[in-house]
Amino acid sequence: MNQPYHLLVGLCLLLAIPPIATAQTMDLTSGLENSVLLQLKETNTVSNRLRLTTDLDFTTQTQLQGRVVIDNRSHWQESGPLTSSFSIHRAILEYEQGRHLLLIGRQRIPLGVGRIWNPIDRFNPIDIHSPEPEEREGSEALRHEYSLTRLGALDLVIARRQQLARVKTFKHEMDLGLIAMIDNRNKEDTLGWEMAGALGNTKIEIRSEGGLSRERDSGEWQKDWIIGGEYPLSENLALLGEYHHDSQDRDALGWLLSLQPEAFWSAALLGIVSLNDGSFFLAPSLHWSLADEQTLDFSIHLYSGNENKMFGGQNNQGYLRWSIHF
Repeated sequence: MNQPYHLLVGLCLLLAIPPIATAQTMDLTSGLENSVLLQLKETNTVSNRLRLTTDLDFTTQTQLQGRVVIDNRSHWQESGPLTSSFSIHRAILEYEQGRHLLLIGRQRIPLGVGRIWNPIDRFNPIDIHSPEPEEREGSEALRHEYSLTRLGALDLVIARRQQLARVKTFKHEMDLGLIAMIDNRNKEDTLGWEMAGALGNTKIEIRSEGGLSRERDSGEWQKDWIIGGEYPLSENLALLGEYHHDSQDRDALGWLLSLQPEAFWSAALLGIVSLNDGSFFLAPSLHWSLADEQTLDFSIHLYSGNENKMFGGQNNQGYLRWSIHF
């Protein structure tokens, strides 16, 4: 098994369930998902992920819920051995009472509003080069959300070597958040914001996130932020755009054009261009729903630029993924 710390957290949660269950009636609901990912490049690789998800519901204590997600991953590469490993993807106990929401375990910390970039997320930011950008590893953390008002909340997170405080509210059709974070893992401290909402009476949704981070070793402050928006061009076609200024003073413009003419298939084109050196990244993709429980995805990652540029020095790659739910 890999990631022993992650497995220890999951094991602790699993050991905590039987004592709770002796005093409560517990229902278990499980499901299986299998995803096969074929990566087409100079050396082709095949990965298989078998995921078991178990939800825990306590019928006499409805405020308490749990979820455990266990992955088995197999990986094969040309001229290489077949490897297999187990890991805990999620292991969460959730308790909600009145204005309090408490989550403990390996979880996804919902931070930021960006769709292409996610600069304020120091836990598990978006990886635009991943064939599965929706897969976020999660963090071992204790999270407490307290509802200050009907539309406002205080969010506190204590994770491994990272602590976060966030105040959220809803004002003038906008979700707003102010963030303070102590990051001992990256040796920096951050003050930031997140904002998302409709632009007046238009159909445009705008969003922005980012912050100022102070590096402890140098004492320098660095900026990392995005601003963007999304607009439905038609009933089946939508355009999203984001501008990113990163901590290395680089600027990039990204867009995502999404088309869904039918319920069972869709297409998208992700593009990013560096405004400093002209290099770019393109990722066209197709998605099919083969049946209620099966999906097929195909994408190509195209890079332009030499190794000294933002998107240079990387090989073009293709991905084919088949997923089935049980």
